[in-house]
Amino acid sequence: MTQPDDPALLREEIERTREEIVDTIARLRGKADRVSRLPVVLLAASGFGLLVLVILLLRRR
Repeated sequence: MTQPDDPALLREEIERTREEIVDTIARLRGKADRVSRLPVVLLAASGFGLLVLVILLLRRR
């Protein structure tokens, strides 16, 4: 990749690259947030499943 000689073109390229980097970081943060929420969802689901199982077992008595 060659750098443009014109300072205006160079500024445009720098701005475009900066926007791509900011966008990539935002997408990565979104993915990290979803991954960090996954254990909480699994714990809540398993806790709810355990509660339902206990209720069903108690009802069978």
